[in-house]
Amino acid sequence: MPPKTVTQGAATTGTRGNTNLQELSEEVVKARAASVAAGMREAGDEDSSVILFVSAREEVDLFDIAVGVEEHENVRGLWDQHGERVVWRVPKQLVAQFSRHTFVQQGRILKAE
Repeated sequence: MPPKTVTQGAATTGTRGNTNLQELSEEVVKARAASVAAGMREAGDEDSSVILFVSAREEVDLFDIAVGVEEHENVRGLWDQHGERVVWRVPKQLVAQFSRHTFVQQGRILKAE
């Protein structure tokens, strides 16, 4: 039997884990993202010039987010401390552009508060 595919809207978002994003309450997803961000900060990854964004669920692969046409406007994805969720350290000058990305709009990527 193939692994369970998690679907959000019309886009298939991966197969890792058994959690369907639609079944999770918004509070639980945000709490998990905040927990990941807190772990990154505790590990010494606190930088006032960046805002952390976190994938709402476990991901299969790392991926970067293109927020502009220039190479320096791509934000590289990094694994969290458990190697489950992707974290993006977004420079403050690119937060507005990053926030307009489809994955942020759909809730697949959350701003870590």
